[in-house]
Amino acid sequence: MKKVIEEFTGTIGVGCLLSLGLFLLTDSMFRYWDIIEGLMKTNSWVVLISVPILIINYIFGLITIEFGDLIFPKFYAKEIQQKFDDNFIRIVSINNDPLTSKYNELYQNKKILNGSSIGLVLIGIGVVLEGLPLNFGFRIIGFIGFIGSIVLAIINLNISKILQSRFNLQMEKIEQKMRIEEGKQTDSNA
Repeated sequence: MKKVIEEFTGTIGVGCLLSLGLFLLTDSMFRYWDIIEGLMKTNSWVVLISVPILIINYIFGLITIEFGDLIFPKFYAKEIQQKFDDNFIRIVSINNDPLTSKYNELYQNKKILNGSSIGLVLIGIGVVLEGLPLNFGFRIIGFIGFIGSIVLAIINLNISKILQSRFNLQMEKIEQKMRIEEGKQTDSNA
């Protein structure tokens, strides 16, 4: 149950990042925040819109997570991510439940981190665009927000890379230990 809740909330979280980024991008062009703010003051707004927004954010999250998992492994830490994906086949052959569970957890975290990087980049671009028509002080804040969002996106990708690298090293040690044990059994049978 815990795993299902974590996957659901992670997906919703990524969807919320993407929604916020898309809102900032589109609001910077069309300036519709005043209309939304007026609607939010009504009592029926919360009832009518909360569940659809949750579902839309979940769908956005799923799409963004899958898109991030397709894009980033091709450009960022390609060898580490490929080795991590290849470890799945090794884990299946070992048939070790704790190791399988650890791999699945890291795989989900990797996907969420990669997907959230896309949302953070959109937020950064949207913040800059929101600040452009404002006075100089707010433009600076928008630029700082952009830099902060990009830094967070890079941090997410680096954390994903580090988690995968650690797991890859762990798998190498397990396989090395298995080879040593197999060598000992072969020697004792001979």
